[in-house]
Amino acid sequence: MTGLVGANGCGKSTLFMNLSGLLRPQQGAVLWQGEALNYSKRGLLALRQQVATVFQDPDQQIFYTDIDSDIAFSLRNLGVAEEEIARRVDEALTLVDAQGFRQQPIQCLSHGQKKRVAIAGRWCCRRATCCLTSPPRASIPGGGRR
Repeated sequence: MTGLVGANGCGKSTLFMNLSGLLRPQQGAVLWQGEALNYSKRGLLALRQQVATVFQDPDQQIFYTDIDSDIAFSLRNLGVAEEEIARRVDEALTLVDAQGFRQQPIQCLSHGQKKRVAIAGRWCCRRATCCLTSPPRASIPGGGRR
């Protein structure tokens, strides 16, 4: 995982939106593995198979009202077998210390708990790179040590 820390408004989210292909730079080019990003549908799909991004506001990345379904969303879209999905979701929830609130509706979670759900959802996809726009220790107890 790559964490980028900085003051509010300094451009962390904008940088990651450029790195993930959600924005195009006004000048210059974004390089990934030594090559300029290809903004075609195929090029962006290839990029997103390697890079996951967790933004500051987890509500921008949470689509379901229950935690397991939200974390499993990407895996189901990728055609991962249900048994493997269940294993990865459980593993991800343990990683971010979210087992204790797993059964709560997402709308009842705190911002930090929602952030953990967003991190778990990206982590279980096993991307080579995971970009976080706020430090994990702000969202995960003991996050600075994990």
